Amino acid sequence: MKEERKLIEAIGMIDDKYIEEADMAKGNIKFRRIMVAAAAAAVLVCGSAVAGNIYIARREGGSSTIPVYTSVADRDRIYKDFGFYADLPESFSNGYTFEGGYKGSARDVSNEGAVVNSFSVLTCEYSNGDDTIMLGMNAEGYDEYEDESEVIEYNGYKLYYSSNMYKTVPADYVMTDQDKADEASGKYIFSYGTDDVEITEFKYLGWDQNGTSYSLSGHDTALTKDELVSMAEELIDIQK
Repeated sequence: MKEERKLIEAIGMIDDKYIEEADMAKGNIKFRRIMVAAAAAAVLVCGSAVAGNIYIARREGGSSTIPVYTSVADRDRIYKDFGFYADLPESFSNGYTFEGGYKGSARDVSNEGAVVNSFSVLTCEYSNGDDTIMLGMNAEGYDEYEDESEVIEYNGYKLYYSSNMYKTVPADYVMTDQDKADEASGKYIFSYGTDDVEITEFKYLGWDQNGTSYSLSGHDTALTKDELVSMAEELIDIQK
């Protein structure tokens, strides 16, 4: 179900990206714009997730603006710092190269506002010229994804791809009838916090492997779906 899977993307992405708070109780995503030179965690949220008998309504998070890794860390260092193993490439075959790794934190919150779970997330920035892709990792992913996600299978793993258009507007912006119709139809997801109206495309590819959740994501990235899938396949192949 659509309400059962939402994304948190960009808790402080480079060049004025977004913080997202996924609110499953209302079935939508809220954004806050921040101005920091940092990368951030792209983590998954599942509104149907239950910890014990507690319904998880949303996942919240934040990220440091200072990189914890200025060069690729090995898997033992990542485990020590974050509690999960991951093998990172210096670069991908398509030219995207490691720029930095950032530590963030996230927490799952119930409908009653109680913190159910908290954990660390790692986001690594890979750039090729002016284009940036974020590789997000955490050990708290869920195994249900949005129904509208396209599923690609590779070596026994399911990769979930989605692309959405976001319309970000000033805080005092008054939605027109056309805006309301566009929101209702799903043409745009609306958010607030820019000086001018901006429309961006957000591409996301997520999968779980060996107890770790991975995601590749970007706003207005030049990469196609197939190119993101190829990057994911490279990551899958180097994991021990």
